[in-house]
Amino acid sequence: MHRRNTATPDDRLAESFPACLFPSRYKLIVSGRRFRDIGTAETYALLLLAFLDTAGYAQRSQRKPPIDQFRGILERYLHCCRKFQRVRRAQQIELGTVDMRQGDARSLDIADASVDAIVFSPPYSFAIDYAENDAFHLAALGVDRVDLDNNMIGLRGSRRLADKYACYLDDMQCVLRECFRVLKPGCYCVIVIGTNSNQLSKILKVEADQVVGLHQILRTEAEAIGFRFSAQIARSIKGISNTMREEYILLLQRL
Repeated sequence: MHRRNTATPDDRLAESFPACLFPSRYKLIVSGRRFRDIGTAETYALLLLAFLDTAGYAQRSQRKPPIDQFRGILERYLHCCRKFQRVRRAQQIELGTVDMRQGDARSLDIADASVDAIVFSPPYSFAIDYAENDAFHLAALGVDRVDLDNNMIGLRGSRRLADKYACYLDDMQCVLRECFRVLKPGCYCVIVIGTNSNQLSKILKVEADQVVGLHQILRTEAEAIGFRFSAQIARSIKGISNTMREEYILLLQRL
């Protein structure tokens, strides 16, 4: 199926977004809706994503009317899309194909030593109740909240926060082992992680500045598995300073 020669406003908007992010583009089905052309389908998908993002924000904050939230979020999306396309054209980067899979990072359905790079940002312990925080999105996707609460990293465990933290550390060790298994020798695993020091200090019964950061714990675990620590980059976090002020980007190499 080919794009029409006449460019519509929908086509021009869609061109700002990488088409390869939509596996359904060949079936022209987005969220159960059928479309006649690729441009309209991709534009609808982008608008739907912005709507879901807006609905989530609107549930957590009433500082702006939802329509203003939507406009601001959509403009940020488009800014990122245009910036990406400028860089892609300037660097003459060819977009690859995408194989999207839903699974469990603790047990990956991926062959040994078959991955060139890994980039991920795991839950920051129990700093955020991700299921509650994204309740609207999960309901829209038809996700079983009970199953998620019982199995998601950072959520599973009893109501005692100390138990959740212990489960989190066990789960992250499994994730790191899987990353090491599927990564090709010499390639890198990049992790973005922050520490909810104030909350952890209460359950560990130590001062907040004495809490060992999750980035330090993951680095130690990764090195014990066989990764080589390459670099660490700190960056400030805006909006949740009462929970954490910094997050870290860890670069780990599989030897």
